[in-house]
Amino acid sequence: MGYTFVLTDGQVICGRTHNTPTLTPDGRIRLHETWERYGPHPTTGTSTIEEITP
Repeated sequence: MGYTFVLTDGQVICGRTHNTPTLTPDGRIRLHETWERYGPHPTTGTSTIEEITP
């Protein structure tokens, strides 16, 4: 997926990410991301995003 967001200082950031969803043992969704950021300060990395329940 491609993404674009604007920081509070007005800087625009864009890049792409590949997400792989999995389920946790208790049924919540977990996304494993490999991402790449473009622009004057390009970088790459990995992230994990996990669903929470109230």
